[in-house]
Amino acid sequence: MKTTLVIFVFVTIAALIAVVLTACESSSRVADSTAIAQPKININLDESSAVQIAEIILVRVYGKQVLNEKPWQVTTTDRTFTIEGSFPEGYKGGVASLHINRANAEVISIVHEK
Repeated sequence: MKTTLVIFVFVTIAALIAVVLTACESSSRVADSTAIAQPKININLDESSAVQIAEIILVRVYGKQVLNEKPWQVTTTDRTFTIEGSFPEGYKGGVASLHINRANAEVISIVHEK
């Protein structure tokens, strides 16, 4: 009798584990099949647009006073734009700098020197 009860409990637990594992597996398949694939779009950002994006982000992070660092110094590579502030000759202090991906406008880094 005890042996039959132990076997019954063991089989019941094994069946419950199998049901849980099957449910988890099928729910992950449902999640995968309903995910929307995002196409990769290369927007090939131009310098003017990069500066506009940089200004919006820099003002949001550092406030409107960052606009006093104009004119912006823009350095271009095949993959990125670097937009840096500038100050008149003899001014002491740091400037904002933002690196942005040309292909997707992702901000790679943003810093402000002191």
